Amino acid sequence: MLFSVETLKDAFDVIDVPKLEEEVSRLFRSNAFNMTERRLHEEERIKLYPQLQDLPGKPPSDEEIKKKLLLRARVPK
Repeated sequence: MLFSVETLKDAFDVIDVPKLEEEVSRLFRSNAFNMTERRLHEEERIKLYPQLQDLPGKPPSDEEIKKKLLLRARVPK
């Protein structure tokens, strides 16, 4: 995070550097970079909607894929 800020400082005015530091910090603390938070959120979502879980074992048949897609369409975004 510090490397990113130091690298970008030259591209911004001196008065904008605190804003830059704040935004880079916010970005790196967001869910996009927080793998643990994303994994926990996905696990919780799969508990609520088991149809999101991948089919284990052998490759699914066309009928199983169609059924799975219909069930997944019912899950809220």
